Amino acid sequence: MKKLVIAVILLVVVVGGAGGAYWYFVASTPAKLKQHLQAIQNKWLTDKVLIDAILESNRNAISWDEAKVKALDDKWRSEKISGKYDLINEIFNSRASSFVRELKANSNGLYKEIIVMNDKGTNVGMSDITSDYWQGDEAKWQQTYLKGAGATHIAETEFDESTLSYSTQFSFTVTNPEDQQPIGAITLGVSLNHLK
Repeated sequence: MKKLVIAVILLVVVVGGAGGAYWYFVASTPAKLKQHLQAIQNKWLTDKVLIDAILESNRNAISWDEAKVKALDDKWRSEKISGKYDLINEIFNSRASSFVRELKANSNGLYKEIIVMNDKGTNVGMSDITSDYWQGDEAKWQQTYLKGAGATHIAETEFDESTLSYSTQFSFTVTNPEDQQPIGAITLGVSLNHLK
């Protein structure tokens, strides 16, 4: 079995082209992303603006049940269709969104998107307007916040033929620096071509 796996790997690498490049990105992505997380852990993941925004959102949503969250998600989706942004503007114009937009702008193409979520899985901040308000029904939140401190999730690698670039979504639990308790999660849309 081990020989078969090695043979398949060698075949992919020897074939080269997009297949070889894809294998390279897939094989090196998890380690590189975890190194990146360590690099930002003591930088912006402890920033007061970001942490305070998540904690405030958690306090505001403390009484929300699933029906409330789904109603807000429906409102968000309706606003996307109508173009009349109320809830969307509330989040998009928040300090947390300004914070992550600046991070994206200063990332030299590394970040394609940044989403900050609270303990209910709803948006706290975003670099770009998301298709929905509630991320809590997706792996980006379920495999991070619900799993506790230190949890990460890497989505499938995607290849964009128009830009000849690879990308993935890398999500992780955010903890309160004061007590290390999980308070939310962040998803980074990462351009793997820019990941060092």
